[in-house]
Amino acid sequence: MNNDTRAPDDEPELLHATRWLNLYRRGRWIYASRRKADAPARIDGLNIIAFHEEPARAGACIGIGTGTAADAGGHADVGTAAATAATATATATTADAPDGRPRRRLVVIEEWRVPVQAWEFALPAGLLEPGEELAACAGRELAEETGLALTWTGTRSGTVFSSPGMSDETLAFIVVGCQGAPSENPGVEGEQIRVHLLDREDCRALLARNGRGEATLSSRLWPVLFAIAETGGFGGHALG
Repeated sequence: MNNDTRAPDDEPELLHATRWLNLYRRGRWIYASRRKADAPARIDGLNIIAFHEEPARAGACIGIGTGTAADAGGHADVGTAAATAATATATATTADAPDGRPRRRLVVIEEWRVPVQAWEFALPAGLLEPGEELAACAGRELAEETGLALTWTGTRSGTVFSSPGMSDETLAFIVVGCQGAPSENPGVEGEQIRVHLLDREDCRALLARNGRGEATLSSRLWPVLFAIAETGGFGGHALG
């Protein structure tokens, strides 16, 4: 059976257009796109695998919240030893890992997502401006969504696709380091975001909550959490 729905000369038909998304029909296929049909191919969005690093201060202790109590907005802490933005900025100070390295934690955001009507845990991410370099986008989006400052950039992916069965959206990944205190009011107008700094046990706790149906995870975050839970790090960057 031939499932090839392509035609050599078919052109996408615009069904609906908004500022951020366009809906096209091509042959028998209907799909969403970030770009106009005649726009050149490029990377649409960036996923940021960010590691928060901060040297110890004299007499510092790790003061991050525990428990799973939900706030008035209805979203709960990640789990045991979850680092929420409010806790991190108000009471948390970081300490050196046992081998003397600066303490390193994974930056995760928790954002209200209208299509799924849930608070989703995800990597910081955003759309690239036309011609924008990945590193510049990472710094801009990290500051906007978390309040943290980019300190270094590492491995970058090539072009990947988010969900090619329903969209031609293209993405890339970048590994970065950052410092500073998470913002208490991150995001732009209309966004609802909280910032979490997760250690290995936090990653395990979040995976367990997802397995019990208690936490919504981005598909891009799950493999990062799993790698950290299993090995203690990701891409050669050990959490401590």
